[in-house]
Amino acid sequence: MLNNNLLHVHNIKDWFWILLGGIRFDISGALYTMSILALSHVIWYRGLLKGWFHQILKFIYAFSNTLFFMLSLMDLFYFKFNLKRSGWDALVSLGNVSTELRIQMLKEYWFLPFVIILLYWFFAKLYDRYAPKEYTPQSWYKQLIGALIIIGIFLIGARGGLQLRPLDENVAFQYAESKHVPAVLNTPLVLLTSMTRPGLDPVNFFTDQKCNELYPMVQQYQPKYDVKRNIVLIIMEGCSQEWLQTFNPKAKVVMPFLDSLAEKSTIWPNMYSNAKRSAEGITAILTSIPALMEAPFPLSIYQANQVEGIGKIAKNQGYSTYFSHGAHKGSLGLEHLAKQAGFEKTHCMDDYPNKGDYDGTWGIWDEPYFHFFLRETSKLLEPFLATIFTLSSHHPYVLPPGIKSNPNLNEVENTFSYLDFSMKSYFNEAQKQSWYQHSIFIILSDHSTPTADPIFGTAIGSYRIPLIVFDPQNPKQEIKKQTVQQIDILPYMAKLVGYKDPIVSFGKDPEDVTKSWAYNFQSGNFRYITDAFWYISDNNMELKEIFDAKKDLKMQHNIIGKQKTGNTTHTLDTMKAIRQQYNQRMRQNKCIYGQNEN
Repeated sequence: MLNNNLLHVHNIKDWFWILLGGIRFDISGALYTMSILALSHVIWYRGLLKGWFHQILKFIYAFSNTLFFMLSLMDLFYFKFNLKRSGWDALVSLGNVSTELRIQMLKEYWFLPFVIILLYWFFAKLYDRYAPKEYTPQSWYKQLIGALIIIGIFLIGARGGLQLRPLDENVAFQYAESKHVPAVLNTPLVLLTSMTRPGLDPVNFFTDQKCNELYPMVQQYQPKYDVKRNIVLIIMEGCSQEWLQTFNPKAKVVMPFLDSLAEKSTIWPNMYSNAKRSAEGITAILTSIPALMEAPFPLSIYQANQVEGIGKIAKNQGYSTYFSHGAHKGSLGLEHLAKQAGFEKTHCMDDYPNKGDYDGTWGIWDEPYFHFFLRETSKLLEPFLATIFTLSSHHPYVLPPGIKSNPNLNEVENTFSYLDFSMKSYFNEAQKQSWYQHSIFIILSDHSTPTADPIFGTAIGSYRIPLIVFDPQNPKQEIKKQTVQQIDILPYMAKLVGYKDPIVSFGKDPEDVTKSWAYNFQSGNFRYITDAFWYISDNNMELKEIFDAKKDLKMQHNIIGKQKTGNTTHTLDTMKAIRQQYNQRMRQNKCIYGQNEN
């Protein structure tokens, strides 16, 4: 209530879901906070409830509850600065403030020490009054059964239920829009979960003005079409350029249908993923957030940040929005990520009607799930943005019963051949639908597949993925030569749906020939990819390697300091600006345009 001027919750329905989700998070946070006390009470021995042990338990109870409430109260005042619940990164930031700022904070919040003392006194009195002081002897097996029941209930409550993954910030998107998520969460739980996930250090290579000049984040685009078109976004699991003859002329015939579709589509041969993991790649596509830290964004301490999303942008222009994947509910946090990106409707394996199509490992086989996706897409009001993420081209690389493997292909290639078959089956049915002719189909992957190929297995080549845009109204091939990446999809989507307002994006328009670069990060190495050279720095942004992008595809000759490599100083400054923009915006929750964008 105190910060509703920042949260903007204006109707009873939103408040109901916020309170419902808040109860679930509060139970989990409270149980985590009280875990030491709970474990102590499992020790039921005569005499331990009196004397010194009673005093220890009272201290644990009073201290834990005081800590829980103080952390929650802290964000009543701190929320206005970062518009999110405080995690471990916030405490680290507070520890690094100047002495002058600490004095100012003490003056402004002079009453907090008295509140702490009052809370501790209250909970200590509460424990004295209601805590058991007598031990009732029970048989050992009753004690064991009772202890197991209590521990079981405690664990279920602490992890927030029986779902696949323990409760974390992502689940809050089930109950509220991204701007309301902080109201669902509680600070103690966010702090506890964030302690196990690494945060980003503050970076200040440049002034904010200089940083924005080097790498501007606020962008604005004009509509590409006069009439709104439906958009179907197909994200393939692990498909690299290696498997398509369109991008790799030496490839076997692995994906003939997709190759034939590329012959009448716009394609980008210099397309790169921003990540090597599905959770990161899909994040880059849906929200334009690159993977520049070790933890995937959906699992990081910044997972509850407000971000731009292709669903939000499309919905703003009157689009129906739908995200579907055939994996288990909770897998990779995809449902939560889709909600965070603004998708109204989501489906997963749990919503699929025929569990007999389960592959036994990941989810529903691609071919039947494509048809489920098609049926659900046809129910949407036009215009729509419908997104599907496939899964069958994933380890352990097996085929469905009844699908024969091609003896000329290995097991990995056969699964991509099956993906190609599934897509052909989908398009054969899709072209019969009334919405097909006025739709745009965007096809790309979440990341590439590991390979020993000397070109597609390098530090840069292993990020090459397809990008194919098919327009049934204009079935001719156009080759875009500029270097692009997954985070460019959101700006492109803004053009496609006719979104004219400013957006915050780490990417750029993939059709802009004046902007040709991509970048990614892995194991402490930052890679910056241009048409002419590939630059690699360490995590301190010190340039370590440069390779010729035209002559050295196998990355065998580091030419740093050996020959002219473009404007290296400007390139390194750009890399530093990207890192500074990323770290600051993640830490300060400034990834959307509006109330928290300067």
